[in-house]
Amino acid sequence: MIRKLHEGLTDVIEMHDDEPSAVKLLLEWIYGKFVAYGSPKDESMEDLRLHVAAYVVADKYGVETLKEELMDMFSCYVDYKPLPAQKLLQLTQLVYATTIDQKLRNVVAGACATRATDLLSFDEDGVSLQALLEEFEDLWKDLAKAPRRLDTWEFPPSGGNGWSFSAVVQHDDGWGPAT
Repeated sequence: MIRKLHEGLTDVIEMHDDEPSAVKLLLEWIYGKFVAYGSPKDESMEDLRLHVAAYVVADKYGVETLKEELMDMFSCYVDYKPLPAQKLLQLTQLVYATTIDQKLRNVVAGACATRATDLLSFDEDGVSLQALLEEFEDLWKDLAKAPRRLDTWEFPPSGGNGWSFSAVVQHDDGWGPAT
């Protein structure tokens, strides 16, 4: 006896645990209609929240190519032009609250480790690095393991006009240029 699934009869698949906007983004990716929204400096917390939710859904359904695309976007968010302290802390809270994916956690922990001095002195509207460390035990370990970057801005740069940017990163064998 062949039993028809409910989804086949109704043409509706219910995904109770997944955020609809994240599933929509996943489907847009699958059907080739995914568009990256905005630039890293213009991303709202709502956009960042959507991208974290989409990452969680892509992880759940094994869509590795979307995870990679979103990982590149997150790396860009935290490296391209540093997010304001409050937004970085909110993104960190969102990532640690919604996923156990270590790759994504490493991206935000690395950004926090790089800006630890700045973030330790930030406390606004209950958002602080100390509060996150109390809320998420794994954040301590991830911060300790995170590669650190020393970004330097110079004006005027030696031998040129305008701004100059360079990054130095902590590697296993010491400090060196970012690769």
